This record gives sequence, C-alpha cells and structure tokens, in this order.
Amino acid sequence: MSEQQLAQEYANAIFVPFIPEHEDFGLISYEAMIAGKAVLSCTDSGGATELIRHMENGLIIEPDCDEIAKAIKQLCENPSLSYQLGQQAHNAVKDINWPTLAKELLNVNVPYQPKILVLNTYPIYPVISGGQARLYHLYSELSMLGYSVEILNLDFNTRIIKSRNLNENFIEVLIPVGNEFRKKLSAEEKRLNISCVDWLAAAHPELLPEWQTEIKRRAPWASVVICSHPYAYPAMIQAGVKQWLYEAHNVEADLKAQIYQQHPNEAQKIKELEFQCAMGALHIICCSNEDSQRMQALYQIPDHQFSVIANGADTQNIKYLDQAGRKEIRMQMGLESTNNISLFMGSNHGPNLEAVEKILIAAAQDISLQYIILGSVADAFKQRKIPNNVRFLGVVSQAEKQLWLQITSIGLNPMLNGSGSNLKLIEYAAAGLPIISTEFGVRGRGLRLGCII
Repeated sequence: MSEQQLAQEYANAIFVPFIPEHEDFGLISYEAMIAGKAVLSCTDSGGATELIRHMENGLIIEPDCDEIAKAIKQLCENPSLSYQLGQQAHNAVKDINWPTLAKELLNVNVPYQPKILVLNTYPIYPVISGGQARLYHLYSELSMLGYSVEILNLDFNTRIIKSRNLNENFIEVLIPVGNEFRKKLSAEEKRLNISCVDWLAAAHPELLPEWQTEIKRRAPWASVVICSHPYAYPAMIQAGVKQWLYEAHNVEADLKAQIYQQHPNEAQKIKELEFQCAMGALHIICCSNEDSQRMQALYQIPDHQFSVIANGADTQNIKYLDQAGRKEIRMQMGLESTNNISLFMGSNHGPNLEAVEKILIAAAQDISLQYIILGSVADAFKQRKIPNNVRFLGVVSQAEKQLWLQITSIGLNPMLNGSGSNLKLIEYAAAGLPIISTEFGVRGRGLRLGCII
C-alpha cells in the first residue's frame, strides 16, 4: 500500500502487534508509536523492547500464544488503556528522527565517548557483595571519565529486558532468565548442593538466548568488550565476539576447587573455562599481584599480558572515627562505653563461611565478647545452633552498615582461603576500626605484617 494508506491504517488501529523474534530494531514499532499507538510486543522481540516500556507506553509479554491472545483481548476490550499507552508511546519516540540524528552527527562540540561493554552474570545494583561493589564503582568511575559503559547482567527478577541508568553514561541491562534455565538450575543445585548460577550460565549458554542476542547486537558498537569472570565466555564466543579483555575477580580455578571439592569434574571444567578465556583475551585484569602471579604460573601466560586493578570501596561515604569517637557514639546509644563488639561482613561465599566457622568457635570460648555478622553469609547458618553472643543480621541497608562500622570495636577478617582480595578490609580501615586478620586475609592490601594478629 502507499505511504498515505499506511499512515491511515496506523491512525485507525486500536493498537499494533509487533512480535518478531530477535529483531535488530523494527521500524514497525517506531512507526506505530510515532502515530500514537500502543505496541504489543514480546520479551524476545529484540530492538522493540528498547522503545517499549511495559504498561507505560505498550505491552511486552512472554512469547506464548495464550499470553499474546490475552494481551490482544485486554487492549481490545479496554480502548481507553490503549489510547493512554499510545499517547505515552508518541512522547517516548517523538525526538527520534533524521534531523535530530544529523544534528548530533555534525555536532563537533560533543566529545567522542568510547563504549565499554561488560558481560556479567548477576545484577550489580543495589551494591551488597564485594563483586557488585567492584563492578559498580569501577565502571561508574570510568563512565565519569568520558566512557560510555553498558553492562549486561542476568537477572532472575525480571521477565523482560530492562535498562536502567546507574549514572548518565553507565547503563545496566538486565537480561531475564527463562524457565528452562531455572529448571536446569534447580536440578543442578540439588545435585551439587552448591549455588551454581555462574557455572550453569557457562555450561549451557543455549538456555540463555536473550543474553546471547543482546551480546551479538551490542558488541559490534563497543570499543572494547570485557568478560567479567569467565562465565560469560561461551555465550560471548557464540555471539561472535573476536576480541575481549578478561577481568578476573579471582583465580576461579583455585576458588572453585575449594567450593566444588566433592565434584572434581565440575572444578576441572571451570579451570578449563578460565584457561580458554584467559588465553584468548587481549589482556587480563587481576585484583591483586598474588592473583596475577598465580594465573601466570597456572596457565603459563607471560607477565606482560596482565595488569592489576586493585579492588576499592566508596570510602567517601564511610565516616572515620577514632576510639574516643566510637566511645561517644556508644554512650549516646545507651551502650556501655567499653562495649567490646567485633564485626564481620561477608556474602554467602565458601571462604566467608569458613571464616564464620572460626568466629563461632571463638565466640563459644569467651561469651563475654559480642559478635555482629552482616551479609548473606547468614543464609548458610539458619539451621545452626548459634552462641548467644553472636548475632547474624543478614543483608542490611547501607545506612545500617555504616552505623555498625561506627559502634563496633574490631573488624574481623579470619580468612583462610579464597582469591581476589577482601573489600571489607578497606571499609574497616576507612572507618578507623582496628583489624584482626589472618596473613592470608590481607593479601594484596599492603598492610604491614607487624599489624597482623
């Protein structure tokens, strides 16, 4: 039909269904929205999902015939909803046009922003764990230095692809995990008795088609692709990525060898995965010199292939207090001025579990001392009998964590295993807490040996 006829059909429509599979952009969705029509699309439709916001300017549903039928019926039977969504749709895309594009292309005052694409297996905001803290703060700072950063993360709490701006130039794209992956994960975690989302994502990338599609679509526009952890490596390769940097948060072979002690076959496969990701990378980024040296020896990779970017923490939001200041705050809160409270913080992670076991032994030996344990490490001890002088508080808000950093007396870090480095040490030190740690626990932190107990 002619352009005039097409425009008239858009004008007459109640809404426009557009349900392709993995479309790159899809002019139909744009044309419908600019005509003021709600678009009905699916979670696997590709580019259309970047324009459509579910129940804000259209509908995005599961690619299932029954679900599509329900959505069609909903919009047909509720024309006021269709009209409202259509008006919002027009407002969402009215500035997408050729003159605007040409103006931007010719604007010499707009600086070029190299794009960094980061691949990861979990959401990074809100920041709770050490891995989240590294990813959020490192790439947030890079985005403020003039880089455009996109990080593609798997997310169990969304059914559609979502993008959220963590700051002006830093976008987190949340990729939904489908039912087939969930079923496989449930079976594997029951078999292994280990949380294994990361390993399953590497072992079965075919169960994460939307992750692969988004990598394939976004990677060609990136100046550099960063594989954060090795677990995105298979999906990345299948998506056609030829060059990448490997950001090693740990020496995964060593870390998983401890966690998968009862399953050596899986541990060996993870080692092979890390080897392939590291060997094929243009460069490897480690969190500590110890990790760099270990990986060089383990995989026979030359030193010049490595750089160390140490872990960091947001110390600007941590209030420093000396012992007199801590005493004053404890008195203000009605606590004993000499109250001896020790603090440990950690996620539900093998080395942290070992550290907590040591704390529980110490707590049972002297019940006059109090112990506060923050973080998801608490999940592993829900069925355990805990000494009365130990309190597991689980995951807390940033505000509550800062309060505990102010009123406790000692920061504990009795780590015996693991890889990477311990971010909790930076937070303890920034808060002015004296630290009790093993020598292993302070690797890569530059703390003097004479200060270690």
